[in-house]
Amino acid sequence: MTRMLRFYCLLAISVSLIGCATSKTFAPDASSVINPKFGFLNNEDIDLAIYDGRINKELSDELRLDIANYITKSFPSAKFNILSENDYYADSKPNRITIKIGISTYASAFGTNVSAYIGTFGGYFYYGIISEGHWNGVVGLSVSVFDYRNSKEKKFTQNIGKLVSQPNLWGYATAKQVLIAAYQNVMMELTSLIENWLLS
Repeated sequence: MTRMLRFYCLLAISVSLIGCATSKTFAPDASSVINPKFGFLNNEDIDLAIYDGRINKELSDELRLDIANYITKSFPSAKFNILSENDYYADSKPNRITIKIGISTYASAFGTNVSAYIGTFGGYFYYGIISEGHWNGVVGLSVSVFDYRNSKEKKFTQNIGKLVSQPNLWGYATAKQVLIAAYQNVMMELTSLIENWLLS
């Protein structure tokens, strides 16, 4: 084995070992999967509160902003009032809709290391089997919708959790790919739930 070949083999092993010992958080981006529902919730007043319940709040502002942008662009005919994170636990107001989204998990890690980043905020989540030897992107949201229109009080609550796994072929590029895929899947399910709840 030549000296150069030995060098590349050692480099590949080192990269693999580094990948096995790390976790990464990447800026969220769900813009490519937005499907606007024009006319739905037309001129309805909606309060939107997003709370980051993770222990590790890396990219917290970016994550809450991206979720807010996704929701408002998915329902462009509604009139949104974006509340501060401190208003998450405040009582919902009458004659309007309130959407509360709690972030439990948003992380990408190698193998079972991702379990250290799975939060418990919002209750129980089921993500499926965490693969060893793979990058695992995991996202969990706790969603509550309070529909207090027309002097009625209806509440809907559900947890959404997604896990996407891929072999460590491209290091951090794979880590980012699985996290964004899990995040986009969660966001699409989120808007589908909101639409179905408010149509009922």
